[in-house]
Amino acid sequence: MKRVEHGLTIIELLVVILIILTLVALSIPPLLSARTRAEIARAQQDIQVLASAVEWYYIDHKKYPESTKPTALSNPQENQQKGLFRLLEPIRYIDRLPEDRFQDTMVDRNGLLFEFGSGGNPSATGKRIEAWILVSRGPDHVVDSRHIDTFPVGTVAQEYSPTNGLKSSGDMIRYGGNYNEGNWFLNGKRINFTNP
Repeated sequence: MKRVEHGLTIIELLVVILIILTLVALSIPPLLSARTRAEIARAQQDIQVLASAVEWYYIDHKKYPESTKPTALSNPQENQQKGLFRLLEPIRYIDRLPEDRFQDTMVDRNGLLFEFGSGGNPSATGKRIEAWILVSRGPDHVVDSRHIDTFPVGTVAQEYSPTNGLKSSGDMIRYGGNYNEGNWFLNGKRINFTNP
């Protein structure tokens, strides 16, 4: 008896292609969320490193660096001896200033630093409050906090929480120093109020 060999029919081939495409479509969303989770972890690590450098600076100088706008990298000559740039020289507390991973690179072509607020507003409080806040835009790529440069006086901060979903609103925040001497709000709750 003669054996007849034949390949796949067009319908069998289409079914195989459909199964492969379905498997690919099911695997893409977890891969995208894994990338977001990795960027969140990296931003948290960068904030931790910056926070340590800021505290080391305070140990040497008995004050924190000045507030730094996130666009400071676009004018390095103007900002070279101010704010977070003080962590680079004359003593290197950190090798480089990390950029916020959640910037919109199509809009912010020069790179954005983490936003840094320090010391309150001496004219409003009568004294400089030795406190600081570091803010990343978070996975929603939007700055949800306001008045960072006057921290801890008049600052309103909205903290990112991954329990609301990976792309939920809010900023990744870390603060330190005497932040409880000012008048600021975190997620709608007053942290502390001291009359100036």
